[in-house]
Amino acid sequence: MKTIETTAGRPSGSAQHEALLRSQCAAILLNVRISAKQLGKRGLPMARGDSMKPYFEPFFFEYQRLLDLNNAELACEVARFEVMEHDAQADRDIAGLEQDLADAEREFGQAEHEVQNTPAPAGRHAALRRRLCLFVVAVFDTLLNAQYFQMLGYSYLEAAGLGSCFAGVLLIFSGFVPRLVRLGGTARQRRLIAAGILVFMAAIFSYLAQLRADFANAAHGTHFSPWFFTLLSLFLFATAVCAHCFLTPSRADREAAERYDALLGRERKAKAAKEDIARQLAATRLAKSGLRVANSAVIHGGAMLEAQLISAARHAFAVLREEALRYRTGPGRPDCCDADFDSCFAFHRYFPKID
Repeated sequence: MKTIETTAGRPSGSAQHEALLRSQCAAILLNVRISAKQLGKRGLPMARGDSMKPYFEPFFFEYQRLLDLNNAELACEVARFEVMEHDAQADRDIAGLEQDLADAEREFGQAEHEVQNTPAPAGRHAALRRRLCLFVVAVFDTLLNAQYFQMLGYSYLEAAGLGSCFAGVLLIFSGFVPRLVRLGGTARQRRLIAAGILVFMAAIFSYLAQLRADFANAAHGTHFSPWFFTLLSLFLFATAVCAHCFLTPSRADREAAERYDALLGRERKAKAAKEDIARQLAATRLAKSGLRVANSAVIHGGAMLEAQLISAARHAFAVLREEALRYRTGPGRPDCCDADFDSCFAFHRYFPKID
């Protein structure tokens, strides 16, 4: 007996749906056998001029009803429409993203070309070098001053804190030295201001150096000259002043660096936009491919069930003819028994033909 086979792995259509089709096909086939036995005993179909169509037609409609049920269960028409709609939308999205990607690549190419043909400003990293230089001076001066405060009786942490504060004040003051010097209206006035600042700082450093030398001499019983510490402190102060004078970018340098940084930012932004659009395009194409695969699986599963139902109908048609002949009481073999199923019936199909 012809039965509906299970379509394993089919994503659409439940096992209950397939079991229902199998049971209904079995019921139809049973009715076909009963009807064929009754027809044979009544001598039908007639030997000449008769047709198998009116005898099998009620069963044909039953099988057509199962085909309709299979289509309704799988919602094939709805699935096709939705996938076609999604495909059309995906095509529009892909076309738009491809245009956006071309625009982003063109923008990135222009920005990259401008960056490659624009030399980096000479003072672009001057501020970073100035900060690095001042940091080194601050660390050195902090270590040097911490020892002064330790000699005054402060703990190591207190001395380190006071030393770092002193070094910070020194760096802040060194930043104002160029401005103080420029207050002079003439070259002579500027020299006098610079000399006054130098004398003032030398006095402070000499006092600190003498303090350290006295403590060192008293502690070790040796003679330490204060000039070494004075000159060392003056050298660190001069280094900080030079860093402010020569490593501070001018307004023109800052504007050039800002323009160059803006150009680099534009290049990075264009590159990020291009990569983002490329990812969106790949995701959209993948989603479209997934829709096609899912729709193909639905259609293939429905087509397999439909082919099995039609095969079951052909088998039932052959059973009706053979059973009617076996139980036939009339004379001769009816000439309509030589007709095949396709010459009498044609199903309305919903899926592509695969049988």
